[in-house]
Parts: sequence; structure tokens; C-alpha cells
Amino acid sequence: QSLKRLEDMVEEILRSSTEEFEQRRLNYTQCDIGEIVEEVRATFDLKYQAREVRWNIDIPHSTEIVADRLHIAAALSALVDNAIKYCVSKPIVTLFVSNSNDNSTIRIADNGIGIAPREQRRVFDKFYRVSQGNRHDTKGYGLGLYYVRNIVERHGGKIAIRSALGKGTEFEITLPIY
Repeated sequence: QSLKRLEDMVEEILRSSTEEFEQRRLNYTQCDIGEIVEEVRATFDLKYQAREVRWNIDIPHSTEIVADRLHIAAALSALVDNAIKYCVSKPIVTLFVSNSNDNSTIRIADNGIGIAPREQRRVFDKFYRVSQGNRHDTKGYGLGLYYVRNIVERHGGKIAIRSALGKGTEFEITLPIY
């Protein structure tokens, strides 16, 4: 079931590379972001079992938002997958959810290789991959973060990045609760 969900998410990310993706309707429903985060964690525990990922998760009891559950889960999965893939040591992934009156904020942080300041402004561009010199140890098409930004913005939200080389990366997603 988890592998099927991952396959569905990958398919959605690849679909995002076409122009028609931006025209697709989202299926908004009331969903619990905490449940989605927990499902994402469980999926990646299976996928990266050999990596022995350590999780720091902090989610309040009430975290309901109106969103397209499949796309929000796929966006969070893309960020968590990157957090694990771009970590050379034992991965530590932090998932933190907080609520204000109007917004739900999700932070995904890692202890990975980090992203240089000059690269950070372009990581959300379609087909952009952070330069690794002559090598690309991690496969990808440069669509994951483009997809994440697109989904967040289509939900009326915002995404921000904070990163330092050798010190990891944190993505902060702010979504309206409505």
C-alpha cells in the first residue's frame, strides 16, 4: 500500500512537468495535516529502512486544513525524500507543525549537505538541479521542488528555504487553514 502511494506521488510529480498540470483542478477536502505527516514518515521508514532515519516530530492535536490530500502528501514526500537522499551521514528529519488563527505551518528540516546561498533562489525552478560539479550521485529531473512550490501556491500558501552548506536545510510551508 505504501509503495503504491509512492508510485502515485511520483506519477503526479512527473505530470507536473507538463503545462496542463497548472490547469488541473485540485480536489479540496478537510484533512488532518498531522495524519498526512505520520503517513509520510511511515512510508519513508519502509523505503529507507537501511538508512535508520531518526525522526523528530512535533504535531499539535488539532491540525485540520482544507487541501488536496494527495498533492499535499506528495509535496511533503518530495521534501522528506530530499532530506534523506541529500544526507551523507545518518539522516535526522524534523517535522514540525504549528497553527495560528489562519495558517498551519509545516517545517521540514534535515542534517544534510545543505544548499549554497546562490543556489537557493533557483531550487524551485522547473528542471533546476543544484550544481554538484561533474557528479550527480542522486538521480532526479529537477521537478520535485518545482512541484512542491506549485502545490503550495495553488493552496494559497507560501514556501521558504533556509540552508547552509554542511549544516542542512529547512523548508517552511505556510498554508491557510480554511
